[in-house]
Amino acid sequence: MHLRVVGRPPDLSPEKLAPQARACLALADARTLAEWVGDGREVTTRGVLKPAAAVEACDLLGIEPPSRKPRSALDIDALMMVWMAACAAGFIEVSRSRVTTGPTLRLWQEGTPDIVLTIWSKCVLESIGLAGETNEDGLEYLAVLATLDGHGGVASLRDLTAAIAQVNGGASACACPECASRAPDADESDAQDVVLDLGEFGIAVLADDVVELMPLGHWLTDFMFRESAPSAQVDAAGLIDELSQFPEMVAVLMARPWLSARTPAAAVRDLLAVAESLTGRERLIALTVAQEGGPEAAPAWREWAARDGFGAYARIWLAKQDGAEPAAADSAWTAADALAMLVDTLRRDVALEFVPALLQAEAGTDLARTVAELRTCGHPSAPRLVKLLSGASGGEVAF
Repeated sequence: MHLRVVGRPPDLSPEKLAPQARACLALADARTLAEWVGDGREVTTRGVLKPAAAVEACDLLGIEPPSRKPRSALDIDALMMVWMAACAAGFIEVSRSRVTTGPTLRLWQEGTPDIVLTIWSKCVLESIGLAGETNEDGLEYLAVLATLDGHGGVASLRDLTAAIAQVNGGASACACPECASRAPDADESDAQDVVLDLGEFGIAVLADDVVELMPLGHWLTDFMFRESAPSAQVDAAGLIDELSQFPEMVAVLMARPWLSARTPAAAVRDLLAVAESLTGRERLIALTVAQEGGPEAAPAWREWAARDGFGAYARIWLAKQDGAEPAAADSAWTAADALAMLVDTLRRDVALEFVPALLQAEAGTDLARTVAELRTCGHPSAPRLVKLLSGASGGEVAF
């Protein structure tokens, strides 16, 4: 399938975008609901409209409730989406037994374009779970937005499905440069649902199986992945500390301003130095970002290739550039490092009896070969991994 390549819209000014934000379906409905609330409506102890009022609100918004006598407004999903958007935007406020219009509604109607976009973006980020600590659902939206941004604003539904599968599967335990992503299966309906939700805010549009960012979507991804990116002035350790909370695809996007402020070799040299001192997810992020240095970073990779241990990552990178197979010893070392990362991320109360099976699944079917390679790879965690893979002990994992 061939996707047309589009550039960023020429005008992402607040003056152009504010009318689009006001007109998006989610905020238009939220405004309608807030104006209907007026001076106040009674709510239940769970902070939602009482059933009769919920049906009245549905009629106003053109929502068909599942019943004319619902048990609770919480049972009307479409209404609750509008309700939550109105709350997130500050159009309504719930206090004790009543809901009233909030002060933000007037700012939305009369405020400057900058204020409108501030309200819109706050509502969007809260509604899709990206305000504060990102939840599991929020990761799916983050993956879709990052993929669209990385593809220039246009991506296939298949691409977005793969991105969702990747974040739902968690970070790959293997951090070696040659390791391909092994994302679990995902249903395209998941990606479609995410895109349709984004469409409610005027962010993206779906046509057949192609998704395109709208101007508001370009503005949002610019804000998320560039304007909110770590400062180019922080050191490599600070960069990775900030990026480690994000999925790899997002971390790469947010690292680009930092990378652009340095030569590729200098950036990769600093990232590898930090990666060697880190463990687990932080090391994985540092290595992933280092891949963005491209061929011009080869001098830094060659410097690290001369080192024992962690230098295996550099030697594998260089072998890949030459189209050669990595040395077996280097592959074994990075495999041991990946397995050690996996063990280090396990909960401290995981019974040791379950660890061998988990590690065996990660190591693959040729367990005997894996154990033999671990014994000779020289990785400091190898003895512990051999013991765990052999299931030689009982009790709990010793961290």
